[in-house]
Amino acid sequence: MTEATCQQALEAAINSGIERLDAQLLLLHSMGKSATDRAWLVAHDGDALDAATLHRFADFRRRHMLGEPLAYILGYKDFYSMRLRVDVRVLIPRADTEVLVDWALHVLRATDLASHPHVLDLGTGSGAIALAIASVMRAEISVDRAVDLVQTPQSEKRVATISAIDASNDALVVATKNAQALGLALESLQNNWFSKVKGRFNAIPSDPPYIPQSDPHLAALSHEPVKALTGGSDGLENTRKIIVSHKESSGLTFAVDVRLSVPGPDTETLVQRALDSVSSTGEPEIIDLGTGSGAGGISVAHSLKAHVTATDFSDAALAVASQNAEQLDVDVQFIQSNWFDNVSGHYHVIVSNPPYIASDDTHLSALAHEPLNALIAGPDGLDDIRRIVQQAPKYLQPGGWLLLEHGYDQASAVFELLTQRGFNQVQSRRDLTGITRCSGGQWDNQEPIFKGYDHG
Repeated sequence: MTEATCQQALEAAINSGIERLDAQLLLLHSMGKSATDRAWLVAHDGDALDAATLHRFADFRRRHMLGEPLAYILGYKDFYSMRLRVDVRVLIPRADTEVLVDWALHVLRATDLASHPHVLDLGTGSGAIALAIASVMRAEISVDRAVDLVQTPQSEKRVATISAIDASNDALVVATKNAQALGLALESLQNNWFSKVKGRFNAIPSDPPYIPQSDPHLAALSHEPVKALTGGSDGLENTRKIIVSHKESSGLTFAVDVRLSVPGPDTETLVQRALDSVSSTGEPEIIDLGTGSGAGGISVAHSLKAHVTATDFSDAALAVASQNAEQLDVDVQFIQSNWFDNVSGHYHVIVSNPPYIASDDTHLSALAHEPLNALIAGPDGLDDIRRIVQQAPKYLQPGGWLLLEHGYDQASAVFELLTQRGFNQVQSRRDLTGITRCSGGQWDNQEPIFKGYDHG
């Protein structure tokens, strides 16, 4: 087609199989006009198009017919009332993702917004999620608080810190340019999920790759970056990493990975018991045996002024625990040790969440992603607890406490081990579900006094 009017060019595109709206947008783009100028096409349908415009339009039609997404040809995608720049370096934002933005905003509106909410967008791509949240927070859209917002001084109006991470530097370039174009503040970091993330967040929205590698629909997405689409054999590989990589314990956020077991809520009961046992001690000496992610020791050190030591047999676990302590700005001394092998000194409290699952326990299959050596402790699950109970008195201050987490059905056995070893004040505590999961006793170098179960 060497000569044509606007109407003729559009009809030729539609007759070739392109949807009318797409054809109109492509023609407007060829002419350097805005997508909002569709009415202009109607008013000027008889205008002749110059050769350069026809050439560009023909190229855009060809690319579209070959399956290239309209957003890549136009160079933008409208999302949540924003116009975002997109190209082959990033996925095209989908309307489905607006649901995630709505949910994140709902969560944030239920937050104490005076505390300066901090949001982390994992795998930001074009920045769609992060910038949509930032845009709404900046505009202070909240129907239920409209009067409050009008009456609030400008200096006191709510402000959020929005952080966005992506493994792709190219994607972060696109996200940063979108933030600049929209006049929004965005803290960006090149990062593979949580590996370099520090701090705590009020909301962590993420739209990770989730398409199975064998999904037949991938062929229709061949123009988009495959790494931002596929999530392993079942599509959940990245979702698992995100869920497992950040685990909260005692109000703190701990990074964890497959090198160690995930801290559970039962450990919070152990931490609270440790805090109770030294509430009247000035600056107690505390040791966390088998620290794993550092959840126990770091939580104690964060909660009171104490000298905290944490040990683990695994250098890999200690590396994670050290990173957690640094991230949370908590001072803990870390020692590589197989229980007490490399430990010296005396402590007011020895706290431990050792392996306590029996080697033939049927529940182990549900823990296949966690390290077995941090879970299993012999035929009855008590091998490591026996060793700790036997050796602990040598390292306890007079009146010091040994506190142990154990299995849901092991309280009686652990109670007996402590009593037989000579511990006083032997008692147990229930977790938040009412199950006895922690037991301990006091060592005072005197004849033990039977205390009985204390489920307080």
